[in-house]
Amino acid sequence: MKCLVCGRWHWRVICKACLDSIPLRLSTRKLTDSISVYSFYAYSDVSLLMQSKYQLIGSRALKLLAHKAAAYFFTHIDFDFTQRVGLVGLDDYPYGAYSHTGVIVRAFEAESRGRCQGAYGALKAKNATKYAGESLTFRQNNPKGFYLTRNISYPFVVLVDDIITTGTSLREAISVFSAFDVENESRVKSKVVLDSKPVTKSLESKVIFCLALCDARE
Repeated sequence: MKCLVCGRWHWRVICKACLDSIPLRLSTRKLTDSISVYSFYAYSDVSLLMQSKYQLIGSRALKLLAHKAAAYFFTHIDFDFTQRVGLVGLDDYPYGAYSHTGVIVRAFEAESRGRCQGAYGALKAKNATKYAGESLTFRQNNPKGFYLTRNISYPFVVLVDDIITTGTSLREAISVFSAFDVENESRVKSKVVLDSKPVTKSLESKVIFCLALCDARE
């Protein structure tokens, strides 16, 4: 196959030279008073590769970018992972051939060396509307409608997405964990099946931070 960046023949979709040349630009944004999101690439540096995610070959590109980011994260960012941490991808569902966030979650799980575990397919969106190129107002008026598909028993949760632009999706996902008792399976089932609002119980502290592969903020 050919490298997606330089076009030379290589056994990986991004050759080592090109992957090494892509700069890591770690940045942090506040999403709430207590929760931040860490991103690793500027979208302008990886736009071609991120656009390939809608094709099957994009899963390989995402995997390489995610492993590079995760390796950096777990060697340079100091967090106390003494308790189990669950990695939850936003709308982790295989639309088309694979799940975009699922690939990223798997890479971070592998690079964590047992410190984090993926909670695959746990957070889905009812609204399939795409936000790419849309305004903040559009995003706010068309929420994703995230809901939990099953019980999550991890003491702490890290939310994972591929791209952050306005932060609307991540904030909405955080609100799911803030409003509903993820330890109580019956309440989760009530939300999924009956779509009835269970008793409010603040659990925002369960989401300790968020991860996004790249930042598309202009």
